[in-house]
Amino acid sequence: MKLSFLYPTSKLATNITKFSRDFRLEIVTKTSVKISTLVVITNGTPDDLVFTIISHCLDGESTVGILKPEEGTRDSVINLIPTYLGPHTKNILLIMDQEIESLENLLEKCSRKLREKGCRNIREHGNRLNIYDCELGGKESKVILVINGLDEINTDSHCVEDHLIKFAEMKCKGSSKDSWEKLSKEEQNEIFKKLLDCREIEKIFPQQFKAGQILRSP
Repeated sequence: MKLSFLYPTSKLATNITKFSRDFRLEIVTKTSVKISTLVVITNGTPDDLVFTIISHCLDGESTVGILKPEEGTRDSVINLIPTYLGPHTKNILLIMDQEIESLENLLEKCSRKLREKGCRNIREHGNRLNIYDCELGGKESKVILVINGLDEINTDSHCVEDHLIKFAEMKCKGSSKDSWEKLSKEEQNEIFKKLLDCREIEKIFPQQFKAGQILRSP
C-alpha cells in the first residue's frame, strides 16, 4: 500500500519519510486521488514505522491516508473520528497500544465509545482485531480496531514493541518498550532491515497484517 499524509508537516510524516528514504522504500505518495481509507496511529513511534513496513510488505497500488492526532492517544482518539470523516471515507483503521490496561477493559471501552459514534455490528477477528460496521456522518463506514501486543510476551505493558522484541528474539526485562529503547539506533535499524526482508511478517504482526489485508481487499 502507498501512504499519503493528511498532515504533511507532522512528526509522523517526517518519521515515515526519513525511514522510507533510508531504506529505499517507494511507499510515500503525494496523491490527489480521493482517499477512501484512513489509518490513525494513536500512539507514535515506532508504531508509525511498523505500519510503514507492513504496508511495504503488502505491496499493491492502493493508497491510504495516514495521521497521528495532534491531541489525545489510544481510545481518546475515538472522539475525533467525526472530524476525520471525508466525503469519500469508507474505512478507518485505529491502531493503539494495550499498555498496562487489561485487554478486556480496553476493548469494552473502545466498543462503548464506538457505539456512541454510531457503530453497531461488531465482528471479531481474534482477540486484538475487531471490525465495526458504523453509520458515521450520515453514511456507512467501517472502523477497524487493532490493539498492539502479544499475550506470549511477559511484559508490564503490552505495546507494538512486543512484536519487535519477539522478532529480535530478545528477553524482555520490565517492559518491552524499555527493552526496545535500550537498543542503539543502529541495532533498531538492523532489526527493521531484517523485518523488511522477512517473508513471514504476518506471524510477527498478526493483527496488524490482517487489518492491512482487509484494507487492501475490495
